[in-house]
Amino acid sequence: MVEKKTPVSKPKTKEKETKMKTSKENSKVKTEEKKIEEKKVKTKKSTTKKSEPKKKVSKASDSKKTQTKSTKKVEEKKVETKKSTTKKTKKKISESKLWKVLSLVLVIVVVFLAFAIGIKFFTGTSSDDSFEKELDKKVEDLNNPILTTPSNTDVSLLIVEDKNCANCQVDFLAEQIKLNLIPNLTVEKTQFDSDVGSAITQQLGIKIVPVFLFSKNLEQRKDWEKLASVMIPVEISGAEYFLLNPMAIEFKTLIETPIQTESAITYGNKDAKVTLVEFSDFECPVCALMKGSPELTQEFKTQNPTFIPTIPKIMEEYVETGKVKYVFYNFPIDRIHQSARAAHNAGLCANEQNKFKEYSDVLYQKRSKWVEHTNNTKQILTNFAKDLDLDKSQFETCMETQKYNDQIDSEMKLALPYGVAGTPTYFVNKQIITGLVDYETFKSVVESELEKSQ
Repeated sequence: MVEKKTPVSKPKTKEKETKMKTSKENSKVKTEEKKIEEKKVKTKKSTTKKSEPKKKVSKASDSKKTQTKSTKKVEEKKVETKKSTTKKTKKKISESKLWKVLSLVLVIVVVFLAFAIGIKFFTGTSSDDSFEKELDKKVEDLNNPILTTPSNTDVSLLIVEDKNCANCQVDFLAEQIKLNLIPNLTVEKTQFDSDVGSAITQQLGIKIVPVFLFSKNLEQRKDWEKLASVMIPVEISGAEYFLLNPMAIEFKTLIETPIQTESAITYGNKDAKVTLVEFSDFECPVCALMKGSPELTQEFKTQNPTFIPTIPKIMEEYVETGKVKYVFYNFPIDRIHQSARAAHNAGLCANEQNKFKEYSDVLYQKRSKWVEHTNNTKQILTNFAKDLDLDKSQFETCMETQKYNDQIDSEMKLALPYGVAGTPTYFVNKQIITGLVDYETFKSVVESELEKSQ
């Protein structure tokens, strides 16, 4: 019976233990794998987080690139703008040079039109629209290449000059005529006091030089119709010429001092070696400014603070001291100054009562009062006489009859041979001054004549 013992169970226990160990190991492995997976996930998240700033840096980089591109575009645009401005500047410079050339070409045109400008002062002003339109048309026509095509006609020009006149610019003017208008021009010159020069000035009754005489065939030119307006047909010793109107010549000199008529208004030393002659229009604004009109002087001083009315100062320094004799001639420009003739009549009526200077001063000082009220001019002029204690009845009778119209007309005719084209025009002995001139310039002319007379 001993042989039926129960078998030992140890092997089964070992097997069980082995299984348990294996299970534990597997569990450990799984745990480790799980940890590894979790670690990987964490690492991935961390990596993702760390990569985010890089994206921001990338965005910043992109922004910088965008700004760089934008800056480049702005710079390129600036360069293009600069190039465009440079081109425009070059174009302006080119246009400026072209204008200078054209200006030189038009010098003689201006000279020829100066007669029209002379008539502008004689019969009109810049406010005269009809004259301005007519002058503009003349300039337009003279600039038309078809009308100004130089003719092949040979033309001769005889110039009577005064070699002592440095400002007359005779040679320059003749050269411009030849260069720009008449290429086939033959020029001769003679002195005004030579036999030929004296004969010409005497027959023409001209008291100024230079004198420009063109041969008769000038009228054969294609643009003759335009030139005719400044040419005067004349006959000298049986020969026919065309005289360039003296009013068209800007720089000129007298060959004799103006004749002093018995009717002329005079002041100062009658025996003075220097004579100042004035042709004036009471309504002329420049004349009034030169005489010291308060309203015009004040307005002018806003732009020229140092301006001093010229004639009052000249009268004070030279006429009242006996160094210079002053002569006044009436030159009303009727076409544009509708009240001027009445004012000149009034001045001469006041002169009957020895109040010409006082009355003319009032005309200049209160210019706007009688110029701007044309419907009541005569009454205003009469009131001025009353303010100066003039005989009212005598003054009114003188004004009603326009007593001095003939004298005014004769003084205006006297002015023409001396080339008076507008007002104010002054002669200091043989020197000519026109328009608005400052005191120092006027004084230098007077001083030069005083020096010559010593």
